[in-house]
Amino acid sequence: MSEQSKFDYNHYQPTGVDQSFLPLLEDGAHCPTCGRFGKIYARGITGAMAYALILMAQYREKNGDIYFHVEDYFKSLSGIPSSIRGDFSKLKHWGLIRSKAEQREDGSRRNGFYRITDRGVAFVHGGTTASKHIAIYNEEFLGFLDDKRVTIEQCLGKKFNYQELMSWSLT
Repeated sequence: MSEQSKFDYNHYQPTGVDQSFLPLLEDGAHCPTCGRFGKIYARGITGAMAYALILMAQYREKNGDIYFHVEDYFKSLSGIPSSIRGDFSKLKHWGLIRSKAEQREDGSRRNGFYRITDRGVAFVHGGTTASKHIAIYNEEFLGFLDDKRVTIEQCLGKKFNYQELMSWSLT
């Protein structure tokens, strides 16, 4: 267990996890019931995630505020690195995107349809900031790890040029 906890466990209870087991998950631990390894991960918005959000904002500006199959859309764009498709769905934990609440025939909720939220558009255009780090366990949002905030330009880092991405046209 970490010397000092990075997270206040009094305000959140992940599904199926005993409260006393949570502190062990900071460093990772095997479940005493099923033996499965679990860990609480600190996540930030990566450059690839920020790039994906910009593309989603541009899609919304052209097509309206609708749900669309994001991975198919990204694949249809030329010159877009495949790396942006990996983690963009985690942006839902910051309230920057929303997934469509519709199940597939096999019962999975992962249907690939998302839309950018008004907050996501504001973040893209510099009208708001986002929490720098969040805690996630088993794809569940546990909370914010600190009060630090970031802009989209900070998330893009040196790998991507914000001005260049914002001037790119979908047509």
